[in-house]
Amino acid sequence: MGPIRGRLILGLTLALLAQPAFAGVCADLRPGWDASLGAVPWWAEAVRVLSSFPGLVVLASLAFGLLRPHLWISTACAVTAFAFAALLTFSYSAETAVLAQTEGCMASVWPLALLLVALAGFTIVRAWRRG
Repeated sequence: MGPIRGRLILGLTLALLAQPAFAGVCADLRPGWDASLGAVPWWAEAVRVLSSFPGLVVLASLAFGLLRPHLWISTACAVTAFAFAALLTFSYSAETAVLAQTEGCMASVWPLALLLVALAGFTIVRAWRRG
């Protein structure tokens, strides 16, 4: 058996073994998700993440930083948004999250992370100009 045929057989075997785990990811992570509705868009994932308790805390922190544009307050409020964006990108690159994104019950979190970084940067820049 040649090296190419051996790798092909090994790759097909691993792909067939990975199917049962792939099919059950969304049933465990998002039990209310219906596959007939299609893949979750990024904005629906952003609404879901930002409406969670940590997301609401980050949004309240950014709002406070924008309302009180002192450099130290705005920087402290922006750090929570930077940390939350980093946490989102690292947690959504886990193996189960990647499988759920492939199946369609989770969307990419990159647009939300970029939005949080932009809002945090805007908070700091506004305080810097104000102050």
